[in-house]
Amino acid sequence: MSIQEANAIKNVLTTLANAIAAVTFVIAAGDLIDWSVAATIAAGAFVGGYLGATYGRLLPRNVLRAAVVAVGLIAIAHLVVLE
Repeated sequence: MSIQEANAIKNVLTTLANAIAAVTFVIAAGDLIDWSVAATIAAGAFVGGYLGATYGRLLPRNVLRAAVVAVGLIAIAHLVVLE
């Protein structure tokens, strides 16, 4: 399996997991949701997923791998420093 195929599978599974989590949250605590914030997050996730899938197919394998590692390291650093 190529890294592009693995990235596509990751995107589909992430979308499925997020959809299940969103439906569960709406059922459990729908009255607590700030829908303007939720819409902004949903729009960002949609655009990010679309662009990630589009450019993930176009990028060379090593560049995509480096980008994934860089984003992961930035996320870890952010969590360690701010949390």
